[in-house]
Amino acid sequence: MTVPPPGGRSRRHVTKDTSLTADPVEPAVLVAFAVMSVWVLALGLWWTVTQGRIRTGVNAVYIQDVTQYLAWIREASRHVLASDLLVSRATSHDYLQPAIAVSGALVAFGMAPWLALLVWQPVAVGGTFLAVRSLVHAQLRARTARRAALVLALFGGSIGTFQDMWLPWWRWGYVFGVLSLAARLRASGAGAGRDLAAARLLRGARSR
Repeated sequence: MTVPPPGGRSRRHVTKDTSLTADPVEPAVLVAFAVMSVWVLALGLWWTVTQGRIRTGVNAVYIQDVTQYLAWIREASRHVLASDLLVSRATSHDYLQPAIAVSGALVAFGMAPWLALLVWQPVAVGGTFLAVRSLVHAQLRARTARRAALVLALFGGSIGTFQDMWLPWWRWGYVFGVLSLAARLRASGAGAGRDLAAARLLRGARSR
């Protein structure tokens, strides 16, 4: 898209290309991000095939978290709403999580619970990448700066952030948290883009 300058005056036009293939580095970053996201899953499948281990559907460090997701999905397949399974007594079914409800519907139609959870993995990976990319493009204009910011946002971290606060770690089983983060980042990117567009329009109006 080519945007003419305010007032139609003869100035250098600004070209904006938001397609993923506009920068050849970005698809490579997406591939690296996806590979890092599925290596734990791939390792588990390898052990299942080569060593005869039983596939539980858990591909995270903390088994109890993902088994909780699987239990919610099983309940959603029967009731849509899930109950509190962290207590020994019976509780009402009053917990609605849209992604779990969708997975529950897939289980109700015959899909295995671990697979109904796994279908969100590519959605979480792709959604997070596009959301981070959107925020980076809204804040920065130079290609080199965008590349650096994208890589740091997806892979960066300090010693203190590795594990719970490190984005790659979240993708090893915690897809619902990653989906929430992707939605928040996408909203932030959209808001930042509108703010910058409004600021440019205001500067253009003042320069006339």
